[in-house]
Amino acid sequence: MDEHHKQALRAAAGYGLFAGLSMPVADAFLSAIVADPAARGLLIAYKDWAFVLATAVLVFLLTRRTLRAYARLLGELQRSEHRFRTIFDGVGDGIFLCDTKTAAFIDVNATMEGMYGYSRKELSRLSFSDLGADAGPHTERQVAALLARVQRGETPVFEWHSKRRDGTLFWVEVGVQQGIIEGRPHIMALVRDITQRKQVEEALRESETRYRELFRANPHPMWAYDVETLAFLAVNDAAIAHYGYTRDQFLGMTIKDLHPAEEVATLLADVAAVSVGLGQTGAWRHRLKNGNIIDVELRSHGLDFDGRRAELVLATDVTLQRRVDAEIRRLNVELEQRVAERTAQLEAVNKELDAFAYSVSHDLKAPLRRIDGYSRILDEDHGDKLDPAAHAVLKRIHEGIGQMHGLIQDMLDYSRMERQTLERDRLAVDTLVRSLTAERESEIRDRGAVVEVEVPAIHVHADPDGLAMVLRNLIGNALKFSRDAEPPIIQIGAEAHGGKAVLWVRDNGIGFDMRHHDRIFEIFQRLEKTEKYPGTGVGLALVRKAVQRMDGRVWATSAPGHGATFFVELPA
Repeated sequence: MDEHHKQALRAAAGYGLFAGLSMPVADAFLSAIVADPAARGLLIAYKDWAFVLATAVLVFLLTRRTLRAYARLLGELQRSEHRFRTIFDGVGDGIFLCDTKTAAFIDVNATMEGMYGYSRKELSRLSFSDLGADAGPHTERQVAALLARVQRGETPVFEWHSKRRDGTLFWVEVGVQQGIIEGRPHIMALVRDITQRKQVEEALRESETRYRELFRANPHPMWAYDVETLAFLAVNDAAIAHYGYTRDQFLGMTIKDLHPAEEVATLLADVAAVSVGLGQTGAWRHRLKNGNIIDVELRSHGLDFDGRRAELVLATDVTLQRRVDAEIRRLNVELEQRVAERTAQLEAVNKELDAFAYSVSHDLKAPLRRIDGYSRILDEDHGDKLDPAAHAVLKRIHEGIGQMHGLIQDMLDYSRMERQTLERDRLAVDTLVRSLTAERESEIRDRGAVVEVEVPAIHVHADPDGLAMVLRNLIGNALKFSRDAEPPIIQIGAEAHGGKAVLWVRDNGIGFDMRHHDRIFEIFQRLEKTEKYPGTGVGLALVRKAVQRMDGRVWATSAPGHGATFFVELPA
C-alpha cells in the first residue's frame, strides 16, 4: 500500500471517530439543556440533518478537490504524452518497441513508417524478422539469437539488410537494448537508414580497386614509401621491370638505396621539407640494380597508407629526353650561328640588290632619256621635213619610251616590296575608296565612266600603302579594260563577315577566259596586246604579292565580253 492510500485511510478513520464521539455527546448535551422531550427530539432531528448536511458539503468539497487534482494530473499526463509522441515521431531515425520473446512490434514512430512504407497499424501485425531482406528460417534464427543477446543485457549495434513494403531493399543500422516500460520488459531499437553510406562505401571500394589496378598497371614506375622510415611500402610492376629489383628486394629497401651516395643528404632535406598532402615534383638521379645511373622526374603526393604517413611517387625516366634536349640546345646554338651568318649574307645580298636596282634603273633610264631627247629634237627641228610614216615612227618611239619607263618602275617596285616595312593599321575602307576615286575624278569624267560605290562603314587590318596600291591597280584596270563600253560602269563594294572583309571592283569591260585566271596574276603575263591596252604586265602581280603580305587573298571571276570582278579578302 502506497503513502497516498495510508493518508486516505487515516483521514477516514479520524472523521469516523469524530462523528462517532460527537453524536452521543451532542445528544447528552441536548438532553441536559432541554427538558421537553418533544422539543429535545426536534433539536436532535435538526442536529442529525445538520450533521448530514455538513457531511455532504465536506464530501462535495473533497470530491471537487479530488476531481480537480485528477483533471490536472490527466492534463499533465496528456501533455507529457503529446510531447513524448512529438519527440518520438519527430526523431530523424526510426524507433520501435517490440516484444522480448516474439519481436512483434508494439509501437513505432512516424520515421519508421516512412522508412519501410507501412502504416503503424500494419507494422503492429508484423515482427522485426518480417522486415529482413531474406525472409525465412535463417532470418528468424538471426532474430532469435539477437533477442537472446538483448535479454542477457547486451546492447548490440549491427547492420541489417531490410526490405520495404514495395519490395525494394536497403541497408539500416540498428541499435538495440532492453528497457522496462509499465513494469514489463520491452526491446527498444533505433533504426538508421545507411543506404547512402553503403553506396559511398561501395564507391570507395570500387575506387580503391580501380586505383590499385591503375597503380599496378601504370606503365611508369610507381611506389609508396613511409615518410618516417623511408622504407618502400608498395611498388608496381613497371618499377620492378625498370629498376631490376624484385618486389621483395624493393620492400626490403628504402628510397635512399635508389640514389647515388652524394645525393642522399639532399634527399633527406627534401623529404623533411615535404608538406603532407601537397603535390611535389623534382628531378633526381637514380641507380638501377645493374649500376647504371638514369635521370628521373618524380611527382609525389601524400597519402595515408594503412594508418602510416606515406608518399605516393610516380617516376618518369627522362634520360633519353635529357640527351635529346642537350642535342637540341647544341643544334639551336649552331642554328643561331648559321642564321646570323645567313642574315648577314642576306643583308649583304639586299644591299647588292639595292645597288643593282639603282644601277639598272640609272643605266636603263639614261639611254631612254637620250633617245627621248633626240627624238623630240628631231620632231621639233626637222618635223616639217618628215613624212607621215616618219612621224608615226617617232610616235611609236615616244610610246615605247613611256612603256619602258613604266616597266622599269614596276620592276623596281616589285623587287622592293618584300623589303618594305609592313604596317598593320585599322583602316576605314569607305574613306580609302572615296579618296582613291577622287584621285581619278578627271579621268573618270573624261571617259564618261559611271563609278558606283557601295561600301559600308567597315574596317580592315592592313598596310595603308599596300592596300592603296592594290585598289589603285584594280580601279585603273577596270577603267582601262571597260573604255569601249557604252558607258563604262565601275562598281566598288565591300562586306564583312566571320572576321573577314571582302572588297570587290567590278567592270563591264572585255573580261577574260577563266582558264587564264592564275596566269593574269603572274609577272609579265598579259592577255591583250600592248598596242590596244597599254601596260607592263606587272600590276596584278604586285596586287597579289601585296595582298599575301597582308594575310589576305585575291581572286577574280569573269567571262569574255561580260566584264570582270576582282575580289580582295583581308582580316577585318
